[in-house]
Amino acid sequence: MQTKNYYALLFSLILFLSFSSQAQIDWVQKYGRPNLTEKIIAIYPDEIPNQFWIAGQTGSMGKDELFLMLVDSTGDRIWADTFGSPLHNEEIWAFHRDAYSGKMWISSFRKGLNSSESYTTLYGFEKDGSRTTTIEVPVMEPTYTIIALSDGGVLALLLTDYSENHVFKYTKEGDLVFDWLIDNSARTFARNSIEALQDGRFFILYNTGRSIGRNAHAFLSFRNPDNSIIWEKEITTDTITGQTKGRNIEFFEQDSSIIITHGVNTSNNAISKFDIGGQKVWEVPLNFEPRGNSRDIEMIKSEDNTFGLSYFGRSEIRDQQNGTLLKTVWYDDYQIEGACFAPGGKLASVGNLYKDGKYALTSISDNETLYEKTIGTTGPPDEDSKAFIVESGNFIYLGSQVDNGNLQKLDFELRKIEKGTGTEVWKKTFGDTSSNILMDMIVLEDGSIMICARVDEELASQPDIISFYKINPQDGSLNWRNELDNPRSVTSINLVALKDTGFVTTYLGTYIDPNDPDTRYSSQLLGNKFDKDGNKVWFQWYQDNWANNGNSPSGRGLEDLQCLDDQTIVGVSEEDGYAGLMLHFNSNDGSLITANKIDSNVGNENRELWNMVASNDGNWISVCINYNGNQPLYLYKTDTQGNVLIRKEFFISSFHYGSHILKGKDGSIYLVLSFTANEPGGKRGINVYRLDDDLNILSTSEITNDLLRAYSAIVLEDNTLAISIVTTPTNSQDILIIKTEMIPLVKTTQILSKNHLEVFPNPTNGKQPINFKIENDYKGKIQIQVQNLSGQLLYTMPFEKNNELLVGEIPLRNLSKGTYLVTFMAGGEKVTEKVLVY
Repeated sequence: MQTKNYYALLFSLILFLSFSSQAQIDWVQKYGRPNLTEKIIAIYPDEIPNQFWIAGQTGSMGKDELFLMLVDSTGDRIWADTFGSPLHNEEIWAFHRDAYSGKMWISSFRKGLNSSESYTTLYGFEKDGSRTTTIEVPVMEPTYTIIALSDGGVLALLLTDYSENHVFKYTKEGDLVFDWLIDNSARTFARNSIEALQDGRFFILYNTGRSIGRNAHAFLSFRNPDNSIIWEKEITTDTITGQTKGRNIEFFEQDSSIIITHGVNTSNNAISKFDIGGQKVWEVPLNFEPRGNSRDIEMIKSEDNTFGLSYFGRSEIRDQQNGTLLKTVWYDDYQIEGACFAPGGKLASVGNLYKDGKYALTSISDNETLYEKTIGTTGPPDEDSKAFIVESGNFIYLGSQVDNGNLQKLDFELRKIEKGTGTEVWKKTFGDTSSNILMDMIVLEDGSIMICARVDEELASQPDIISFYKINPQDGSLNWRNELDNPRSVTSINLVALKDTGFVTTYLGTYIDPNDPDTRYSSQLLGNKFDKDGNKVWFQWYQDNWANNGNSPSGRGLEDLQCLDDQTIVGVSEEDGYAGLMLHFNSNDGSLITANKIDSNVGNENRELWNMVASNDGNWISVCINYNGNQPLYLYKTDTQGNVLIRKEFFISSFHYGSHILKGKDGSIYLVLSFTANEPGGKRGINVYRLDDDLNILSTSEITNDLLRAYSAIVLEDNTLAISIVTTPTNSQDILIIKTEMIPLVKTTQILSKNHLEVFPNPTNGKQPINFKIENDYKGKIQIQVQNLSGQLLYTMPFEKNNELLVGEIPLRNLSKGTYLVTFMAGGEKVTEKVLVY
């Protein structure tokens, strides 16, 4: 196996997305920075003293791979290699090394680059790190628990669907030995719930029952290599009332004993020791910190009369004879993922920093760190989040949040993008010495780009600041910057442009009573208007007298602002927990015109309004994203007084977050519908619906069937759409922009209907070609097939429809007399015409 220089890895961008064959796609572009991040999962000692095996994952932009490495006691690399599927991202979940043979196994959860598929993969290794086996297991959940066996095989505890826990045993060659269904209740198992002996026998600590209370039962089972039971017993506790849940297990050769951890919840846990016959020797309480998860405990073997427990930010050394706590080793600056004993009274540990892994060697006696090493590839920043897009002139502008590698410092970037190709023209970075959190971006009436950011000061005593940037779209130069101070915690900031080239912003902030400066109301809806030069025109405090509880602090920011043709402004949000909210106010002075709740009596369904547009008949159309998972997305048509004229539901799959209602320059109404699924095989993707003013569907365009969610969406001047998406292809984030063709007006089920398709002459004498004509606003690929009545395919012809009218010829090629089938396929439809040759 070729050794690779792990510290110099830089992977190429691989971008595969699954777009529907009927999608009206013009182009797709990806924007972002290289992702050079690492994640460490565990550490085990090598046979050679002071050498350690570490496993984890490493990422580049668009691609994650796994790595296995051997380091010395100082953390310096002795050997390393990377591996993984070229068509998947690899997410490491478990790593185990057998202490007897040195055989190793890694568990990875694969996620497809060009599809939404995901499954577990098990990788087997020899003691020198050479990879011998790859097993693909078609399960939908990753596993924390794998155990390398001395004969080179592996035991893996896996959840095969949402209700079945199985233990799989595979040979070194990847052949299945047995598949044991433990329980049909979904349980989360700890990292080391299984322990194998050198002769192939194994212990497993498993749970049944769906809850930790009276339905939870823990069992300790000792089994032969073929899975037949030697003995099995239910685990109870001497110190905790009620049933117990098994967590971690380790076998100690010195006295052939088993030590386990078990408990009820975070604050009620125990450690128990059993002999090899299953008799309890002792039990002691184990108390976790409130923030901890006992699933993440790792038990550490030793060759003397002690054992270790590693979890959260510490390792505990305990006496094997009675469980007494002897020593605690603390790790202050990172969360430990794994540890092992090292010669000379030391602990070797690994954990994760912000973007890299970390190795440390610590003296147990005095808690002194002897060596530290960052495990990772140094490189440029790798976080691109948020994805605001606007159009000005012939260009698209992308505003995104960027992380420059310092947790205390965030900036934002503006990209100028060619509308025709998606090519980046320039990129500018904005910010100052503080963290600048991007909040909103609009185009002013004069074509300038207006960006607002929340400035986070490091000192709590400093006021929160909203910073406004007016940017020249030609070269990205800054025209001016202005600031708006607020005493405390500014959130939910939105912008809307006005015809007079000024703009209005609303936000949640602190309102100070002008008559009593000591009286302050937090989380209040506030508004300001600025002119084109950044001068403040007015300020308003919007008391929520529309709520059931009167003039109490509002605590609810607006989700979207829209300026109507009469220059009044409408903002939408949520009120009273479940109702939608529409606020209509005057842009001249900020005074509130009306405040209306929408659908306030719908039980526990969340009807928060996400954004809105004006319909062509003087009413308003808004979209509600229901946060209750399996509930539909709702569209409302309301009058200006908030009366619901039409309510329509859309439900393709679960979770419609990222959906938007838009209005085209020609008055067309579009719904960009994002949808994901919470069940295996469920639908996911993005559709665009073209609607009329009464919310009837005129056409449906499938944009993608991948697991993507629209962050923002706009209608461009030519009535095509641009949709931005924040993706997480690895353990970082990047941005996609999808630009569509013009969304067809006709229904997709009518692209090839009799009203739009004509085939002539029919019948025909066979000496001249058949002509066809398709006339509608569908654009895309059309496939034509000719078959005989027996179904034999005679030939196929592709066509591209780029305009309203497509006229073409189908040559008959001297077909004999008879009836033939001519099939047209477009936009997911299939229409067959019979043609008679005489």
